[in-house]
Amino acid sequence: SFGPTESIYKRLRQVRGIHVIKVDEYLTSQKCCRCGHQLNKVYRPAQEDQPQASPRPMEGVPDPPCNAPPSTRITRHIHGVLQCSNSSCGTIDGSSRRNPTWWNRDVNAAINIANVLVHMLVHGEHSRPQALMRPTSHNPSIV
Repeated sequence: SFGPTESIYKRLRQVRGIHVIKVDEYLTSQKCCRCGHQLNKVYRPAQEDQPQASPRPMEGVPDPPCNAPPSTRITRHIHGVLQCSNSSCGTIDGSSRRNPTWWNRDVNAAINIANVLVHMLVHGEHSRPQALMRPTSHNPSIV
């Protein structure tokens, strides 16, 4: 389709001579830009003065900082914050440190998009880092 974005690309090429490279954003906000592992959603206890969120199953979800028994926890999803599932991510020496790596969702995605672009420039236009590959063949186009 030839929508507003395509018009911008065409204008940049014709008027400014700028080469635009489209980068497929697949998994860029879901995989850690440092180690490639899955990022987990983060939850926090709902505040009493805020509307209550529905109870969330806690299996596989990082425990929110809350002293209430698990069966009575009411949590709210924090959309902009993600936690790396790799417990050794961010360690300098590979030690058994258990502090989680936290990411702002948009910063992590931007770093991953830059990593995809560098990978494409070095290894070819249809190449991307292994952690960000689609399960089926999908080739983003280059304009």
